[in-house]
Amino acid sequence: MNNFKVVFLLRYWAVYGGGETVTIALANEFVRRGLDVSILYLWDNVRSEMPYIDERIKAVRIAGDKNEDLQITDKKLSVKLHDYIQENDINFVINQWWLAETAYFGTRGTDAILIKCHHISVQGSWNIKVHDLGSFLKYLLGPIYVKISKYLQVKAIDKFYKMSDYVSFLAPSYVKEYNKLTTLKIDKDRTISIFNPQVFEVNLPVEKYKQKQNVALFVGRMQEAQKGLKRLMDVWKLVEQSGKCNNWTLVMVGTGEDLESTIMYAKSLGLTNISFEGFQQPNSYYAKAKIFMMTSKTEGLPMTLIEAKQSMVCPIVMDTFSSLHDVITNGKDGIIVDENIEEMANKFISLVENPQLLEKLGSDTSVTGRFSVIKIVDQWLDLFNNATKKLS
Repeated sequence: MNNFKVVFLLRYWAVYGGGETVTIALANEFVRRGLDVSILYLWDNVRSEMPYIDERIKAVRIAGDKNEDLQITDKKLSVKLHDYIQENDINFVINQWWLAETAYFGTRGTDAILIKCHHISVQGSWNIKVHDLGSFLKYLLGPIYVKISKYLQVKAIDKFYKMSDYVSFLAPSYVKEYNKLTTLKIDKDRTISIFNPQVFEVNLPVEKYKQKQNVALFVGRMQEAQKGLKRLMDVWKLVEQSGKCNNWTLVMVGTGEDLESTIMYAKSLGLTNISFEGFQQPNSYYAKAKIFMMTSKTEGLPMTLIEAKQSMVCPIVMDTFSSLHDVITNGKDGIIVDENIEEMANKFISLVENPQLLEKLGSDTSVTGRFSVIKIVDQWLDLFNNATKKLS
């Protein structure tokens, strides 16, 4: 039985995006293992459909007063965090979404060990569609932008490294990238890798594959800047124009600030075999789909990709984030393509024309066992125990 006391630092509770959903999965398993778990958060975000949250998890709105709305930069947060740690004898603070300075000053002068979880790629992606003089100039500046963006990203992680006891990355590839790019002298014991866990487990029997339909699936936040939704529409335009996939439908599951503009863009392209479902629990969609499509410009470790593989949905993914290669082996259990719309459309069409290969790639779910919440929490407990031993 573990008696560690753990606090997660979030912006929203109970649900906003992947970070909050993963935190719920970890917190549920932590309390099941005997840990005392608190969530300190800034803003309420309760939905009609909520995931299971163990009643032993203590969720504390850090402002306290419902009428008080503290911002992420408010110095009061450090004071409130410090007081909470001292009053509750907290052992570990897991910083999911607070600023480095806020978490640092909140934990100083306490015995709590501060762990920063870095949720995104160490280096982003630059992609722009040239359609006028202005966008052409941006395209020419693209390589410079990428270098500046990468530099700023590494400096941001440097700050977290200097202001935290540990920095946890989402995949081994990100640890390697950071250690290579930073100019700091790194203690490699303090830069670690722990995957996010599967939020739910499906484990479809292999014979269920025969019940799948000719559905290509997108699941995620409708946000153009990260998800590259327009280029997914462009890919689907080429698929429809080929005339070889007329009995296939692209199903878009998710909501967000760019949902309406994406729908309008799809209409402007004249797309017909496409459906926008809005916010839905995705399990039933994974069960029906054969192909999962991802055209993101950058990602951390997308749980939708792991969920799709777990549900025997063959992924076709643009190669824009290095953790992709920690999840997929190209040609074995999915397809990885360059940031090229034509290449992605052609790969999709070739899979449709080779159903045996499509089923083979989709049915290989062997890698997903690494992401079970039990195995991931085992790694967290190893970290807690090792960190505690270092202090003794």
